[in-house]
Amino acid sequence: MKVPPKYPLQFLRWFCREDYLDEIEGDLMEVFIKQSESSPRKAKWNFGWSVIKYFRPEFLKPFKKTFHPESSDMYKNYFKVALRNLTRHHTFSIINIAGLSLGITCALFIFLIVNYELSYDRYHVKADRIYRVNNGEPGNADTGTPHGLAEILRSEFPEMEDVGIIFKLNPEQSNIEINQELFRENNTYFVQPQIFKLLDFTWLQGKPESLTEPHHAVVAQSIADKYFRGDAIGKTLKLNNGSDFTITGILADPPVNSDFPVRIVLSYATLEKLNQSHLNNRLDAGSNSYSQTLFSLRAGIDPQTIDTKLRKMVERHVAKDRQQFVSFFIQPISDIHFNVGNFNQRTIAKETISTLQLIGLFILVIACINFINLASAQAIRRAKEVGVRKTLGGSRNSLVFQFLCETFLITLTALLLAFGVTSQVITFSESLFSIPLSNDALFRMDTLLFMGATLILVTLLAGFYPAFVLSGFLPAHAMKGAVSGIKSLFVRKSLITFQFLISQVLIVCTILVIRQTNYFLSAPLGFNKEAVITFDLPNSKATHLSTLRNSLLTHSEIENVSFSLNTPSATINTWWANLRHESFSGDERSAEVKYIDSTYLSMFEIQRVAGTTVLPDLTGKSIIVNEALVKEIGIMDPEQAIGEKVSYWNTDAIIIGVVKDFQTVTLQEGIHPVILTSTGYYAKGSVKIDMTRVTEALSIIEKHWKETFTGNYFTWAFLDDQLATFYHEEKKIASLLITFASIAICIGCIGLFGLIAFVATQRAKEVSIRKILGATVAHLTAILSGNFIKLVLIAGMIAWPIAYYIMESWLQGIANRIELLDNAWVFVLSLLVTVALAIITLSTQTIKAALENPVKNLRSE
Repeated sequence: MKVPPKYPLQFLRWFCREDYLDEIEGDLMEVFIKQSESSPRKAKWNFGWSVIKYFRPEFLKPFKKTFHPESSDMYKNYFKVALRNLTRHHTFSIINIAGLSLGITCALFIFLIVNYELSYDRYHVKADRIYRVNNGEPGNADTGTPHGLAEILRSEFPEMEDVGIIFKLNPEQSNIEINQELFRENNTYFVQPQIFKLLDFTWLQGKPESLTEPHHAVVAQSIADKYFRGDAIGKTLKLNNGSDFTITGILADPPVNSDFPVRIVLSYATLEKLNQSHLNNRLDAGSNSYSQTLFSLRAGIDPQTIDTKLRKMVERHVAKDRQQFVSFFIQPISDIHFNVGNFNQRTIAKETISTLQLIGLFILVIACINFINLASAQAIRRAKEVGVRKTLGGSRNSLVFQFLCETFLITLTALLLAFGVTSQVITFSESLFSIPLSNDALFRMDTLLFMGATLILVTLLAGFYPAFVLSGFLPAHAMKGAVSGIKSLFVRKSLITFQFLISQVLIVCTILVIRQTNYFLSAPLGFNKEAVITFDLPNSKATHLSTLRNSLLTHSEIENVSFSLNTPSATINTWWANLRHESFSGDERSAEVKYIDSTYLSMFEIQRVAGTTVLPDLTGKSIIVNEALVKEIGIMDPEQAIGEKVSYWNTDAIIIGVVKDFQTVTLQEGIHPVILTSTGYYAKGSVKIDMTRVTEALSIIEKHWKETFTGNYFTWAFLDDQLATFYHEEKKIASLLITFASIAICIGCIGLFGLIAFVATQRAKEVSIRKILGATVAHLTAILSGNFIKLVLIAGMIAWPIAYYIMESWLQGIANRIELLDNAWVFVLSLLVTVALAIITLSTQTIKAALENPVKNLRSE
């Protein structure tokens, strides 16, 4: 006889009204048997599809609700019973609460982190319509734009509501003099007043219109309190020992989630009055990455149309032979925080946020898995209770509701505990993870809604399966203790495997991120960074620099002195030029330009490859290049590059020397072509000192610097410390991963504890019989825990390829990276650590079960 598909037939009998069922089932069976003769597979498919088509209101059974709590007394009874069960089995209750509270704490903390990072600059009223114009192409762009761009946008783009320029001063230019005292305020900006129509700043005193006049300034409340005791209006500050500015307004300090953390605002009209050299109206005149152009779109305008119009604008304003080198595109202000080039100097990758969200979800899930395993372990103890309730007329739905009440109480307790723990941990978030969170974030509406949603989700996720299993016991079997539905450990074994899979993935990723970060901090850079003190130069007058150099070198604590545009590796004052060579066929390439003095190469121990390392003049026409630039112009032998002619910044130059490649930017990027030359313009001083006399050397440097640059503010830093800050993001990720991986493995061990407790309970009589027959404690321990060690090993085998794929994706965009195959031991180590922790966890229960008096378990036999 032809048999129709099982599940569609069961579905039909479940929903179809009895007065229609026989007729519909008979018709479907007749068609199925007839079609089976020609095509059995097609017949089964048509049978299932026909059942679905009958799933209509007129054929549905009038389902009756079996659970009708008719009074508040019933609810009170459920919660009373739930509370009694929790206190009776307090050990399991504490473990459940501990596991869930750990998971919820992680999820809540990650929510606060992600919410904070995503909140940057979203508080502006026009946030969804504010954009920044970037110079270049996406993926290879400069955030700075030419001065003349803003005026062109105002006159030719009616789609734009307001356009403004904000220009941040370099640290060495951020010295201010107040009442004849010198200070440094790094968040000092020249701003056009239109910026205040774009970005929302709270004006405590004054108006934006005051910034239309030159030599006017506005300060944040913190600056007013710090220097003027709050009474700043009408007071004067001097910038860089030069122009005086009258304070005409006071702003409230920007919130911490702002990429525009202004403290001192100077009128942009001052720059225009002083006719600064960078105020060139040509679109191809170059730009300073600290000078950014912002605009707001009018409501209803498609932002994609702006990129098209920007290309046409370049065609109108840039000569044809230069158009291929000039391009602009727009970026939403809400996206600035996730890219380099924001004034806050604090970024986070979107991939990192997605990773944190997944980690939070997984940790919450494995915490729920713990609850399921531990609840299942108690099922035998609850069997007779279920049997009695069902014998007395209790429905399955009422039992499900009772067990969900217990889960709700545990989850609520865990949530309150997690809230308390998070409120304490959050105070250390900035020192531990460089994330400035505060307790105020815990009481925002979105956080409270998240906690409410977590309470409901965890209650259902953790409580439904145990409630379903416990409420499904047959009364007769339950009264005898011969319950069904919990003997098969497949589901629980699968869950525990998943737990340890996630734990091992986190362990592997954590160790590899730490390895990559350590590689960044210790990798060879192509120059010597040790024992070097760096400081800013207020000016590069030859007489000042010569005086400072000679004064410093008279001391034995000072080994060498060099002046340059920047250090070999730097993220500020990085200058790029369009490089031309006859081999480029009229095309241009990019090269980084570094201005250096005669001692730069020797002090940093950058090795010569060919030619000379002595620059004969300050014209910039004689250059030393690195090996990467030699290869860029198509020459394989560095000796043959000597005498080659190249052009940069419209300067014709001759290569007189070649040095080995060295890292000029962060190690995430590769080696760039570099031009080393000298024009007499320097912004950074570097001094190699005797590390056995650091204190004396610092005092000497400060003394002579202040004597040379009278009236300027002195700051210094160790070069290796500065380079370490390049990898702040990686160190933050490593810290977060260490924390969450530790918690994940801890929760996994709690889950394993629950599962072994369940097995020990199930096999108590077997263990007793084996013990009577002579089995040792070690043998019994191995019998009980052997299968679970296998689960951990299986989890490791599955975790390895997943972790490999994740880390390979993370490392893919990093030029200087560790090789995963060379770090295969990390994968093995993660497995060994997990197995060791699992064995310790299992031993706590298996040894206890093996030592238990067998008479106690066999008495009923």
